[in-house]
Amino acid sequence: PVAHIEAGLRSYNRQMPEEVNRVMVDYVSTLLFCPSEADVGRLGKEGLVNGIFEVGDVMKDAIRLFLPIALKRDEVLARRGLKPGEYAVATLHRPSNVDTPGNAPKILDELDGIGLPVVLPIHPRLRKAIGERRYENLILEEPLGYLDMMKLCHDAEIVITDSGGLQKEAYWLRTPCLTLRTE
Repeated sequence: PVAHIEAGLRSYNRQMPEEVNRVMVDYVSTLLFCPSEADVGRLGKEGLVNGIFEVGDVMKDAIRLFLPIALKRDEVLARRGLKPGEYAVATLHRPSNVDTPGNAPKILDELDGIGLPVVLPIHPRLRKAIGERRYENLILEEPLGYLDMMKLCHDAEIVITDSGGLQKEAYWLRTPCLTLRTE
């Protein structure tokens, strides 16, 4: 038997490998654990009605469990001289944003000009797109662990991302989020 946690989620963009995987795993699973009633309904519209359970959002559960620990982590803020509410957090990794010629420099130039320091953990594909360019307000970081990212996102004025997971975490943390995706 196959069980799928976070079953029923859809972006409807089949160009994203994770969307293809989500749909495929839903159709081969015998147990489908959905975060919400909407996800259950979405599966029903696709003809999947057996073995489906609405169980709540595991990301929300993780935030509830780990936020008290994450809030004690100030190393990244201290190292960069950042104060809560006075910076942004951004992530870029989608091929449409970092691999399409010219897109990454445009996005990075806009991020650099928003009037806040922007903490930007560097995905390997983004590192390639940046090359030797330098930015005044972008704070380029090596990839950060889950607790450090949670702390940064919690204390940020805004999160700017093309990550579906990070936009959902920003929502649960009540941090405004600008999503850099077409869907």
